Amino acid sequence: MKHIDPRRDAGLVLGALECLIDGRKAVYLAVPITSGLRLWKLASLYKVRELRDFSKQYPDRFRQLVLKPNINEAKRMSARLRQRDILIIDPSCLMIKEWSQEDYSQLWKSVLKTRVSRIALSPNWVYSLGCLDEYLVSVKSGLQVTDLDGNEVTYKDAESQIRQAECKGNALGINTLYLRKALRHLKQA
Repeated sequence: MKHIDPRRDAGLVLGALECLIDGRKAVYLAVPITSGLRLWKLASLYKVRELRDFSKQYPDRFRQLVLKPNINEAKRMSARLRQRDILIIDPSCLMIKEWSQEDYSQLWKSVLKTRVSRIALSPNWVYSLGCLDEYLVSVKSGLQVTDLDGNEVTYKDAESQIRQAECKGNALGINTLYLRKALRHLKQA
């Protein structure tokens, strides 16, 4: 069995990406993959307070009702943007079984900082821990932040959406600590 080295793998992915974008800057599509509103609703239904625990407790339901629909939706969104001749990076296209969420997070942060001119936030982005993290990196990196239609997402817009998500999470019985932390980071950006 081959030894998995996420840093080496990330270097290979970045190299392949560079071959494709050839020095140009792309638009990064921030989409829920392993989390998002679908996960929130299921976690609430199954009375799972910690979102990360749902996939461990209900792996089949997670794959069928969260992961697959999120990937399919991401593909539809990226196809929509590509119809406008926009160079898109869709993170849902990369699946490496041996990678952890942290491995993906580090890769996409590097991509955002070096190969992207704008991040396009999908609808309900705020319910995804990954999207929220990518948003914060983008703000700190000075990237343009928009919705899928290219409309700017301002600090106030994001703050409002995060606060609304926190209220919804509390009503659904979901731990929203990461949203409160995101608000603190946003104020420091």
